[in-house]
Amino acid sequence: MTTGDLLTAYRMQKGWTVDEASDRTGIPPEKLMELESGRLPADDYVLGKLGEAYGVSPDALRSDDPGYEAPPVEPARGRPYAAREGDAPGQGRPRVERGSLFGSFVRQAAQGASYEPEEDGARDLSGLGRWMTSFPFPLVVVAVFLLLGFTLHLWHPAWLLFLLIPVWYRLGYAFKEPDPRRRLLKMPAITGAVFLYVCAGVFIPHSWIWAWVIFPLAALYYWRVFVYGKLW
Repeated sequence: MTTGDLLTAYRMQKGWTVDEASDRTGIPPEKLMELESGRLPADDYVLGKLGEAYGVSPDALRSDDPGYEAPPVEPARGRPYAAREGDAPGQGRPRVERGSLFGSFVRQAAQGASYEPEEDGARDLSGLGRWMTSFPFPLVVVAVFLLLGFTLHLWHPAWLLFLLIPVWYRLGYAFKEPDPRRRLLKMPAITGAVFLYVCAGVFIPHSWIWAWVIFPLAALYYWRVFVYGKLW
């Protein structure tokens, strides 16, 4: 039984969906599905997080752990597997399709680096991210907008508060990411740039002409994080 099968078995034994397991581990649901299907290898950090959530040791989640028999579950349905020389009967490895250089670049950017432990001194923001994504921020924005409108007649520019809603939830999903590099890649740089550009146009006269420089800075941010894995 592969590591992915073991991860699926323990999650189903808990009665959790992929989203529920993601909330308890801080690992994005799409990555959990890749781990369970075998398309993404699991390192010690990931196994430690999952083992802590499932109440087992990381070694119990390894496919080569002797003496362990996983609870019976239905086989997971995933992408087609291609059998290769050396594979046991009924087993296979994910089929890798060749694509263009641009497609390879996009897939690498979307997947990012492998999971690694937080650096010394780095903060675990997954709890903050879960709180932000579950907090009813739009209701707060509507309440503040109505309060400013009826009391101070600030319907304009109070409507700008609504532009903060996508920024808020993008930050929340970024904070839920345990991997530092992927967390930076998920930061709302473009969404934040749009918010700053509109605010500059509203509050600073004639700023529409030059405020567009914010967008190349957002692109530079993603390039820096993708190439170097950090901002500085």
